[in-house]
Amino acid sequence: MCFFFVLGTAECFLLAVMSYDRYVAICKPLHYPLVMNPKKCHQLAAGAWLGGMSVQLACGDTSVHEMSVYVVVIFIAVVHFMLIVVSYSKIMGPF
Repeated sequence: MCFFFVLGTAECFLLAVMSYDRYVAICKPLHYPLVMNPKKCHQLAAGAWLGGMSVQLACGDTSVHEMSVYVVVIFIAVVHFMLIVVSYSKIMGPF
């Protein structure tokens, strides 16, 4: 279950990073090499993977911990979904 949550959360972070990358590439193409340089790409990818590893393993009664993990995962999913929607709405805005 821990790996499921870690990989799911990391996927949410990666999708948000990818939508930001596409936003910069489409809406600010002349600034793209400056904004999305290799160092920034590595930082965003590392942040996405490390951000997904906030779930901890436990040896004992985990019912309360599981509920808190569900709440955090739902919060992360909603926040990143909104970031993706905002990013793509800004891309489609001028059309």
